[in-house]
This record gives sequence, C-alpha cells and structure tokens, in this order.
Amino acid sequence: MALLKMPLEIVTRILHFLGVIDLVACGRCCRILASLLSIPTFQYKLLLGRLSMADGPMSLSKCSLVERLSALKRYQAAWRDASPRPLRTVYSAFVAPYRMLPFSGSALPVLTGSALRLISPACSLRLKPYRDWSVNLASYNLRPHFCATDPSQTLLVLCGSLLAAPSTIQCRLLQLSDDGNLRSHPNAAASCLTVSCSLDSAHTIKVTIHGALIGWLWFDTMPELRVYNWRTGRVVWCRILHPDFYDLAFIDEHTLLVVQTYRLLVYTIDSSAAGATHSESIPYSAKLPANVTCLLGLPPLVDNAVASIHGVASQRPSSSIGNESMFAMDPLRAIIAIPMTVTIPNCAPLEQYLVIVPVGAIITAIKLFNSGKAIKTDEADGSFTLPWQSWGARSLVLPFLHRQRPTDTVTWYCCGLSALGNKCAITFCCNQPYSTIIDTFVVDLVDDTTRMDTLIDPGEFLPPSYHVSEDCIPHLLGFPLRNCLSYHLLRKVFEYDHPVDTPWINHSTHLLDDGIVFTAFNHNANISEIYLVPVDQDEGASGASATPMVSKVEGIQQ
Repeated sequence: MALLKMPLEIVTRILHFLGVIDLVACGRCCRILASLLSIPTFQYKLLLGRLSMADGPMSLSKCSLVERLSALKRYQAAWRDASPRPLRTVYSAFVAPYRMLPFSGSALPVLTGSALRLISPACSLRLKPYRDWSVNLASYNLRPHFCATDPSQTLLVLCGSLLAAPSTIQCRLLQLSDDGNLRSHPNAAASCLTVSCSLDSAHTIKVTIHGALIGWLWFDTMPELRVYNWRTGRVVWCRILHPDFYDLAFIDEHTLLVVQTYRLLVYTIDSSAAGATHSESIPYSAKLPANVTCLLGLPPLVDNAVASIHGVASQRPSSSIGNESMFAMDPLRAIIAIPMTVTIPNCAPLEQYLVIVPVGAIITAIKLFNSGKAIKTDEADGSFTLPWQSWGARSLVLPFLHRQRPTDTVTWYCCGLSALGNKCAITFCCNQPYSTIIDTFVVDLVDDTTRMDTLIDPGEFLPPSYHVSEDCIPHLLGFPLRNCLSYHLLRKVFEYDHPVDTPWINHSTHLLDDGIVFTAFNHNANISEIYLVPVDQDEGASGASATPMVSKVEGIQQ
C-alpha cells in the first residue's frame, strides 16, 4: 500500500481530513492504520460519530483533544448517574410557590407570580454556560398557556388568553437577548398573532418552532392548527383538525406529521406560500389547500389487533448551539419517536411500544413516494398510504415492560414523551391512588457503523446489556423484533419526595440538552413541584448535597 510508504506523521495528517466512516474503513484495512487510529485525536472523532454528536469550536477553550475525549466519556457516564432533585434545591433563587409553564424547546419557563423566568441550564462537562431571561407578564395583560423556544434559543413564542377578553388568544414573538431581557423580535414581521375564538375556554395546546415556521395549535370548538412563517408574516398552512387529533411534529421545513388516534398523516408545507396574514379570519381552506400528501402505514399486527397512537416527538437541535459548548448533539442525526398501544378489542393483554425512526429515513421515503418510486395503497378518502416496509424498515421498535394481564390490578400508561436530536424520553405512570412512582426510559440511537471495538472500549461509557424478558415478548405484532438500529436504553425509576396523603400526578416530561425535567401536580392542594434531572450534578447547585429521590436506576444497552 503506497500510503504506508509515507512517513507516519504525514499519514496521520492525511487521516485528519477523513470523515468518521472513512476512518473506520481505514482502521479495518491493516494493523498499522488501526494503531494510528488508537491515538486520542481519532478516538475522540470516532466516539463523537458513534454518539451522534458534533465537536464544538477549538477556540472555545484551551482543552486538548485528550481532555475532550475524557470529558465526552464522563458526559456519557453522567447520564447514567444523573438523579432528580426539586428545582428549589438546584437553584436557590426559586422559592415556592412556582410552577412550570407547558413548553417546547430546551429553556425551562418558570412562573413565579406575574414573572416568567426562562432557564437554560449550564453543563460544566461541555463548558456550556448558564443563561436565563425574565419578563413581567403583567405588561402583556396575558394569562399564559404555553411557550416555545427555537433550538438556537433566540426566539420565544409566548401564548395565552387576554385577561380582559378570555376568548381572544395571542402569540407574542419575543427575542431572547444577551442581556437577559425579553423584547419584541426585530426580525419578526409581526410582534403579536391574535385569534378571536367563540369560547372563553379556548386555549393553546401546543406551539412548535422549526426554522422560520411556527406551528400553533389551539382548541376552540374543534382543534385548529395554523403554520405561520414568522419572518414573512404569512400563514402558509392551516386546517381544522379531526376531534381524534393527538399531536404534531415537523419532519423538516417542508413536511408536517399530524397524529390522529389511528393514523399518521403527512402534509406538505410551502413555507414561501403567499397565504393570508395573521390578522385575517379563519379558516383559510379556500386559499391554502391542506390535502394529505400520504399516510404512514402502521406496523403489521396479528389478526384482530388494533394499534392506537399516543403522540409524536421530534426536535432538531440547533446547528449553532455547539458554538457555545465543547461538543453538542449533531442536528443531522435527529429522530422521530411514536408511542403506541396494541390490543385486541375487549381482550387482554395490552402491549406498549415505542417506534423510533431517523428523520432522514422518513424524508427519503417521502421523496420516493413523491417521485412515484415507492409502493402506495389507495385509501377510501382518496389519499395514499406509504406501507410500513417503505418507511419503517430502518426503525427501532421497543417493547416496554408494562404488559397488562387479566389478573393485573395496576395499569401503566404513557404520561410523557419528548425528543431532542438522537435522544428521546418516555415516561410511564400507574393508576394506583396516591402513587408517586415515575418510570422513565431514555433512548439514545447510536451509529454502529463507526464502532471499532479494537479502538474504543465500550465498557468505559456504555451501560450493561439489555435482554427482552418473558414479560415483554411481543405477541400482538405481526413480525419478530429484529431491530437493525443500535441504541442505548437508560431506565430510571424514582418517586416524588412529597407525602402521599393526596394524589399527585405527573404533569409533563421534557428532554433537555443535558438532562430531563418533569413536573408533579397536586390537584387537591393546588400546588406543583418541578424536578430537574441534571447531567451536571454540580451545576448551580446550592443544594448539591440534597438526597436524590431515586429508588432504582438501570443502565440498558443493545
């Protein structure tokens, strides 16, 4: 091989310009190249690729690659060791009562009286700084329902109903400035979006941001969804949804996935459409066609089995957030998570699954569908179905341990789903009175094509093996579970630290860049608590010595 006749210093320099896949191919050629790839420079690059992460700027710090490799391994271990603590023990500035506003994004919105504070936690392992912003809601005359931040944390969409007119709901577009204040966004075509509803109880259900698009879903007499280009000031898509609507997620800047109880609908969005302005009346169906591009076929089931879908989650991390940290999630490795329940009507058992699909796989399948190269099936409403084997063949289908039997007295149900980059978190609660147990799974897709066991010791950063037990072997799926995607599965079972004389429920679960946050709410006492599971246990921790409320932690990997 001519390459090996060169000095090793030059060969090493050439290898620096190769991508991860090419490095792995070189390492499998011969022992000499494999030995060169064992140096920390390439170990770090290979581990970043396997964990679907991207390197930050070298100018951020004077950390060497050896130090970065060590930090990356410790960061993975910190996910396993992270334990939940009440927010008040992590940030001493927060004194009860406070509550978390329903949100999307990675900045935590905490309401204390009339003040709204947004927190972006720090992570010393990634050298990511702590940031926060605050605003007095009294100046907006708004009763807040929901807020969303974009992945780059420059835009905040704050939604709520007017105090003087409860049937009028608004979305305010605010800039997250470097000085910690919130003000009208200078690049937004309009600073406020307003909708007049027929009911005083109308409220925002969800807001999600993808680039220049804002998906705004609210409920009046029916669920209504509007996609708004906040840079041009135009509504580019809108629809009054079916009553069994469940959730939505952007696949990319041109594709929207809408979940009904038994169907996955794909819509095409023209972000440059010259639609109505935000101030015009709705619906806009005459101006903005909302035909279904296709349906995504569900996994095959045994005879008489029925699958119901409980949501969808996907969020692409920012491509610029890595400029503020040593390493960060790779925005090109985002996933879509779809939880579903399979059962036979009027029969037991009930089985719960989580379907995880790389965003790129769905985009490719839809492109093939639009070009006429994919198999499609006619539906009664004139739409077409993209069969499971066309889009789900490269998916991950995980069965969960809460399989119901006729003798079971406890029913476990999915009460939270969140996704960010190549990670997703799903939470289960049980229906026992006064139960305080939360069962959370964090799934992290990894790239096995970049794995070289001779170069990277998986025991240093991977949890022990996971084997499907007899309690969760699938019986209602029409195909055996032979997943072709590699993943880590981290399970945490913990309890609230409050007395159980009154019922507490899990209100929400969110996956952050560096941890998990969930809220517990007590309806009887009308109080709430926010629990933060930070990867960086020392971050901002005035109560770092507080006892964590963890009863069981399991590390799982296939």
